Amino acid sequence: MFAVSSQSWLEWLNTKRTTDPKFGPMMSGIPEMQKELLDRTATENMSRYRFHYFNVHSKISDRANRILSKNILERGYRKLRGTITDAFQVFKSTGINPIRVLVPKIVPIIFSEAERSSADRRLESLIDSWRWRWDIKWITFDYTLRTNGIPHRSVSKAYYRKIVNWNKEILDVMERPRQIEHQFTAPKKLIDAWKHSVINKLEDLAQEVRSRVKDLFKKVEDNIKTSKLSKTLMDRILQEWGDTEDDVHDLIGRFKKDLHRTTIAQYRKVTTEEDIGCIIAKLTKEPFREAQKEQRGKGVLEKQHKKLKSSLEGFISIYETHAIEMMREGLAQKTSRFLERLGKFLDVFIQNVEELFENNVGGDTKYLQAREKLQEWLPRYTRTIEELQSMFPAQESRVKDHSEQPPKRLKAEIVKSEEETKKI
Repeated sequence: MFAVSSQSWLEWLNTKRTTDPKFGPMMSGIPEMQKELLDRTATENMSRYRFHYFNVHSKISDRANRILSKNILERGYRKLRGTITDAFQVFKSTGINPIRVLVPKIVPIIFSEAERSSADRRLESLIDSWRWRWDIKWITFDYTLRTNGIPHRSVSKAYYRKIVNWNKEILDVMERPRQIEHQFTAPKKLIDAWKHSVINKLEDLAQEVRSRVKDLFKKVEDNIKTSKLSKTLMDRILQEWGDTEDDVHDLIGRFKKDLHRTTIAQYRKVTTEEDIGCIIAKLTKEPFREAQKEQRGKGVLEKQHKKLKSSLEGFISIYETHAIEMMREGLAQKTSRFLERLGKFLDVFIQNVEELFENNVGGDTKYLQAREKLQEWLPRYTRTIEELQSMFPAQESRVKDHSEQPPKRLKAEIVKSEEETKKI
């Protein structure tokens, strides 16, 4: 999180300024934020490039090799295919249910009963202060209601040189700000603590995924190893399955990072008070509107204030419910996308294995010509990819939990590291 002053930064960018701003450019916080974003982008780009050249391109080579090196369809394969397909279907239909069920459970309540009651009382006192603070007139109070609690263009003397944002003050009742601006702020950062509670429980969800996937992996591998296939064909299918395991483990790693990013993003949505689309603005819009619609005439200010208090009764619970639902919805969407991609990896495995066998177009002239071109092209393609891979800095190798061998996508990097060691 960065504290920035865009106005101060813009003043420094103004080449026609006659005087320098009171604070230096670094104090605006913008350069620090720019550096963080640029560094993060470079790191993430390198990671994606590495994945592309060591994973995606290797799969293209694998696909080409499957086309060029065909196996005879053995009798035991159909039975194995049926067994694996059934295992995949069971996993997709019932095996992932515990994962979906766990998502809402990792998002707890934000406030305890005592904290919620305390926040209710602080909010009531805050609304009272809006009526008497700075001795505002009815027209100012009414304008603030019409502008959804943020009267940016008010010319009221009562608001002169003051930042008025009722939505922010309501949020401060529930979440302690960096600097205490009024006596009604929360005693501690309650929503921030809730965010960290969700982050800590993300591992429970990731562990459930790993457990379910591990069971499926073992079942499929056992089925392959106990099938009545020749050793040559069995080894090829096991190699394809190992590649699928690599892909799924990568997917799980990215899934956990996505969940963490989503948690942070949803937290920001529920703790933002300036955007008209934020949760606070959406929830206060109707109470402000209802109060503003009170009949004009004698005592209208008192009527509007009374209506506002009644309309905001129970607001803390309403906010909490919406915040929890937003968090759960965001995590559920990421989980659904993850499970969908996981299912596609399983489908691709079946498709890749099918490509290992001869088909009925083997004697077709166009097919044979295409094979010849592919056979001629593949070595050049492989050399080009290896050259590009060699340009990447070597990284520490990782060993899979489910195999004694390193992931295929890292083999080229490990070889490169070994060669560099020999040179030394």
